[in-house]
Amino acid sequence: MKKEIQRDLMDGIDPSGARMTVCDLYKKHNELKSNVRQSTQKGRNQLMKLLEDDKIGQMPIEKVKP
Repeated sequence: MKKEIQRDLMDGIDPSGARMTVCDLYKKHNELKSNVRQSTQKGRNQLMKLLEDDKIGQMPIEKVKP
């Protein structure tokens, strides 16, 4: 476990990011890309509400598989 964390840090990977949920990741993405049209913002808000209500939105991103 400790070796994996050290390897991730050496590779520039944030080990706390693995515990981030899909909702958290989407929220962070939207904060970084905030200069959008009102209609885009409305669509993003709708998707965020759907993610909050769905179980996939509460899953850690490390557990989401294509």
